Amino acid sequence: MDIRQYLTPTMITFEALFKSTFSLEKNEKFWNTWQRVWVKGEWESVHRVWQAGIEMALGRVGKV
Repeated sequence: MDIRQYLTPTMITFEALFKSTFSLEKNEKFWNTWQRVWVKGEWESVHRVWQAGIEMALGRVGKV
């Protein structure tokens, strides 16, 4: 079984949360990187991008 099948529910949640939290215009580079590594199945890079997204969110929470 392809790992993509296991990660898809997490990806859907990540995308929804990211879009509701951050501007895609202001984070275009991040979003394009995310799309590229997901489509290519670069799973270590997917993990790094998810970690970066979490750090961005935590930084935003700290500003509230």
